[in-house]
Amino acid sequence: MAAGHQHHLEFGGSPVSTEFDGSLQFRTVDRIPVIAVSQDFTGKTARQIRYALVATVGPERPYYHRHLYVVLDVRMIDAWEPGSGEFVKALRDRMNHIGGELFVVAEGEIPVSADVARFETTEAAVDAAKKLRAERRAASLRG
Repeated sequence: MAAGHQHHLEFGGSPVSTEFDGSLQFRTVDRIPVIAVSQDFTGKTARQIRYALVATVGPERPYYHRHLYVVLDVRMIDAWEPGSGEFVKALRDRMNHIGGELFVVAEGEIPVSADVARFETTEAAVDAAKKLRAERRAASLRG
């Protein structure tokens, strides 16, 4: 990294290059990214999420799409490394800052702030994201 460059979301340290380990799945449903994480939530997981959302978590760049509504499915996580819950909260705060929202799919207790919206299924989270997107689009068209 260049001197003085700092990620908005620091948990996880260095940038991702070829270290994707298969624990993260990225797909879109109706243009809404759905990121499913399996195994453990570590610094490496955070780096992979940052890389998948590069223009969302950092400055806009050519050829990278900025996603305003993202679903993060953490139901298959066995263990959360210290700091990972704070990363999810920071990701949500960043998305709010750019006018978006993070929707978390989880079962049971997770070390993520209670003010982050949680859903039991991916479908419910995607529906909530689509509803919010439609409401905000209609409000902006009304002026």
